Amino acid sequence: FRAARSALLTRSLRPEALVTLDRWLDHVVHAVSQAGVDHVALGSDFDGMWAHTVGLEHAGCWQAVAAGLARRGF
Repeated sequence: FRAARSALLTRSLRPEALVTLDRWLDHVVHAVSQAGVDHVALGSDFDGMWAHTVGLEHAGCWQAVAAGLARRGF
């Protein structure tokens, strides 16, 4: 059911509405710039999500988050 629902929603969403991992990381950087690195936490709860960030579809993608943050100087 989840795979079918995800495929349907992915086909239905406009390409410009899909959030990429790089854009998601932009938001993390912005949050850090506003609140400070000691006040921003990252977490995940993939249960029940109807759309996923492209490149962050499941918990196994957190290595890409770490690499993206490292590229941005964190």
